Amino acid sequence: MFDRLHLLSDGQTIFFGQTGDAVKYFEEIGWKCPPLWNAADFLLDLIATVSLLIGRVAINMLGL
Repeated sequence: MFDRLHLLSDGQTIFFGQTGDAVKYFEEIGWKCPPLWNAADFLLDLIATVSLLIGRVAINMLGL
C-alpha cells in the first residue's frame, strides 16, 4: 500500500502528502468530492480540471 501521494498537473505538483489527506486537502481549498464518488475518480477528475484551467489561463495571458 502507498503511504505518500504525489499528484502532478501539467508537470506541477498540486499535492504531495499522506494518501489519506488528499481529498481533505482539496475540500479545504474549495474542491468538494461529489457524493458517491471514490477518491481516485475525484482526484483524477480534479487533475484534468486543473490542467484545463492552467491551459485557459495561459491562452488568455498570451492573447490567443
